Amino acid sequence: MMMSSFKKKLSKVSYPKGTAPSLQNGQLISSTGVSAIDGLIGGGLAIGTTFLVEEDNYGSYANVLVKYFLAEGAVCTHALCLASSDNQPEMMLEGLPDVDDSSSVTSINSTMNELGMHKKHSMNIAWRYQNLPAVQSNSVSSSLAHTFDLGKVMPKNMIAPLEKFFFKEEFAVSDQNFSDEQRENWNIINPIYKGLLRHISKIINEQGFRRTNTNQQIGEQKILRICISSLASPLWACDGKVVLHDPVTSCDQSLLKFLIALRALIRDAYAVCMLTIPTSIFEDNAYIRRVEKLCDTVVALESFTDSDKDINAIFKNYHGLFHIRKLPRINTLVCHIPDTSCLGFKLKRKRFTIEKMYLPPDLSETVSRAQEDSALKTKLSGCNTPSSHGTLDF
Repeated sequence: MMMSSFKKKLSKVSYPKGTAPSLQNGQLISSTGVSAIDGLIGGGLAIGTTFLVEEDNYGSYANVLVKYFLAEGAVCTHALCLASSDNQPEMMLEGLPDVDDSSSVTSINSTMNELGMHKKHSMNIAWRYQNLPAVQSNSVSSSLAHTFDLGKVMPKNMIAPLEKFFFKEEFAVSDQNFSDEQRENWNIINPIYKGLLRHISKIINEQGFRRTNTNQQIGEQKILRICISSLASPLWACDGKVVLHDPVTSCDQSLLKFLIALRALIRDAYAVCMLTIPTSIFEDNAYIRRVEKLCDTVVALESFTDSDKDINAIFKNYHGLFHIRKLPRINTLVCHIPDTSCLGFKLKRKRFTIEKMYLPPDLSETVSRAQEDSALKTKLSGCNTPSSHGTLDF
């Protein structure tokens, strides 16, 4: 029987730079800049979704994640849209970490370890522990994320060619035409929020980031990275009504309306959005839960600075706790489930790491004699008479 020489020609599918399809649901994803976070949320940020980071008390660690997010976009030549109320948006691009040159060597060594080429370092203890995974600093590694060195600053010639869009306060929509009754009843959105929505919508429509754009091939399509720092802080013209418990109608609805409109705007675009919100200024936990429901992915940073948890010996090796509040459910019925939710983070000299927290082993060889004697007395108290205080008589 003659064999046919026909072979099916497989065409290679190209994707935008810095993106790849998810192995779980086929959704196009991009990296957050931190490989550990990518692994915890299912491989990376899905294109067209929002990523909320609840800031720590002073916002210092959240600012590090912002630097990673923007540095990843700079390496992948993504367009950047920046908005901040603490300082000028241009200042967010200063001091971005540079790519770690030794990351390629580290990846080769890890690959060799996975292939079993370093068998001489295998465990020589009980055979049942041979197949257990080793404890790694990063919970799950991601091939999308680059490795950055916080001790090195990214050169300006890498940032200069990027498409950059900055939101200024003068872009805010004026509310002079609105009546006092509308302002009091919160029937309108915050003018700064409204101006930011129009600014983002204009960039997506005019710069070709809409998914319906047919002028470019999918491989030539660029990704827009939107970063909004310290949203809903008092500098965003949010007053104290956001923290009131009663009446319910007095709560600020501007932030909620903004998140709903932003998610609808991002969903139909080649864009990812990272927001940081100082939730510590909110007194109503129910309001925070509503904010979390309006975002696709939510994580929280709990710093040990000015906290009682840094006294405990369990937390001495960490700078804070990393909480996963919400995982994305995009094109799937079941979201990605990480191995553990007990996570801590460290800010080292060169990088930001997230580790699985575990109890340290008790290496003490002696036990307090006082505790041992008290335990013995308790165990033998049933044999003693109430008036007996000496040794037992047999």
